[in-house]
Amino acid sequence: MRHSHFISLAAALSVGALSQAQAQAVGTLQDIQIRGTSDLLTGLVKVNLPVQIGDSVSQINLTAVQLAVLGQGFFQRASAELQDIAGQTVLVITVVPNADIKTVVVKSTFIPPDRIKAALEGNLNISTGTTLNAIRVEQSKDLLSKAYRDAGFPFAPRVITDIVEEKDGATIT
Repeated sequence: MRHSHFISLAAALSVGALSQAQAQAVGTLQDIQIRGTSDLLTGLVKVNLPVQIGDSVSQINLTAVQLAVLGQGFFQRASAELQDIAGQTVLVITVVPNADIKTVVVKSTFIPPDRIKAALEGNLNISTGTTLNAIRVEQSKDLLSKAYRDAGFPFAPRVITDIVEEKDGATIT
């Protein structure tokens, strides 16, 4: 009789521990999935999120997650939602990336265009085949203006950019 009480108690404790583990798991973020983009951009998104695996689900602000993703400049649209996938709480972020850059055209009379293209590629990853990042295109204006000043131009010139998106990619001038 005493043995059966011990087995019942052990079973009750096991069920209780399992229930507690499940309750903890439901209350915390257990995975983050990014859908709709390359592995490279998936990694960039995950590194720059305001949440991490293990965070309390009740503290996750889905709007802040969407804004953080869009603020990286690589995506036209982003949505974020919490889903129960195979018993785990998962943050699922679905993105629509910008077009890839088809061509970069540089028009310059003072600094050789090839040198400018090399600076854009090396400093801001603006080059043929990469995903268009509108934020970096805007940053390129400051970079180029500073390059002119550093090269001895007597004032910081106004730099104008133009992005034309077509089905086969974007042209940046």
